[in-house]
Amino acid sequence: MGKRRARGEGSVFQLHGPDCPPSIDGRRPEHRCHGRWRAQVKLPNGKAKTATRPTMKAAREALRDMHRKMDAGMELRSDTLASWMERWITDIKPYEGRTRQATLDEYRSLAERYILPTIGNVPIDQLSADHVHQLHREMRQLPVKNGRGEVVRYGLSPTTINHAHSVLRSALMRAVDERRIAYNPAQVVRPPAVSNETRKAQPSMDELRRIRDSARTARELSRVLVAFLGLRQGEALALDWADVHEAAANPHLVVSHSLRAVRGQGLVLQAPKTLSSTARVPLDRATAEALRLWRIESGGIGFVFPSSTGGALQPSRDYRLWQELVARAGVRHITLHSVRSALASHLNAMGLSPRVVADALRHANPDTAQRIYAKSSELEIRSALDAAWAGDA
Repeated sequence: MGKRRARGEGSVFQLHGPDCPPSIDGRRPEHRCHGRWRAQVKLPNGKAKTATRPTMKAAREALRDMHRKMDAGMELRSDTLASWMERWITDIKPYEGRTRQATLDEYRSLAERYILPTIGNVPIDQLSADHVHQLHREMRQLPVKNGRGEVVRYGLSPTTINHAHSVLRSALMRAVDERRIAYNPAQVVRPPAVSNETRKAQPSMDELRRIRDSARTARELSRVLVAFLGLRQGEALALDWADVHEAAANPHLVVSHSLRAVRGQGLVLQAPKTLSSTARVPLDRATAEALRLWRIESGGIGFVFPSSTGGALQPSRDYRLWQELVARAGVRHITLHSVRSALASHLNAMGLSPRVVADALRHANPDTAQRIYAKSSELEIRSALDAAWAGDA
């Protein structure tokens, strides 16, 4: 006879299924049972915590795991990953420092699109490295569609998988801090490497000029040139004609808002990304002239780049219009945001100081512009080496 468990130590027993014979006077006839096994332990508050497993061996291991967690002072909770991430995004993350609503929306989008459909039903205390690998595998097999809804390939980019992995890792790290799980499996598994070929290449000035030359209307030209000023998409779409002063002695526009799609609220005008993003942006002659013509044609009231009904333009629609311009120019795929990187590198190549480059991109810290956006071209490096060997440097 095996050793009897002490009081409060817990128990392991088999569950009967619908194929088992019914009990008669409280006793069930002898039979070959194929039901699952359940581990159960009594908590200090009098309630019971259970774990159901397919075999007796797995149930006993679950019982030992529950005891290990209790001995370590951890809570025995049955939160699924879905319920925990909802609480993390809604009730915890917003109050950990300064987390923008746009960032929270991005976390929720990554969770709802990729993480939760794959492993959302798994209790967080049962998550393992295998589940994280499963998430990566599923994301590498998902279809990728173009703006017309056509599947262009299968498998999300390593960058997207990295972003989803980072969100999962951060959420589970907080669960570790609150002693809900013993370890973070997303820290054990490495996300896929992002090669230089995978990263979006910075557009050249020649490519940007070709996109500019592909504009056929005053609106298209104005939108392209405003992007070349380094405005983020939300900042450009939030521009009101009252913010544009193309006829002033010193032509400029004022960035004071950013337009974002907020869950449950639609399009909302918010403060820009950072305090330094709220600023005057000087206009070059070409951009000032394009905006002057577009003001005359559009009437100069309301949003500078409105929807067909005069209201705020959906960012997705604006991006499709940008993609049409890129396709018309006959250049490779270039994102709107990568134009900021090209601007930083172009200003660097002109010999402007890091402070000027940072001001052009409206960054408080010059190091940000230099580290993330500004890159040296092969021509610049080659010219610098030539000058060094010639004794000119």
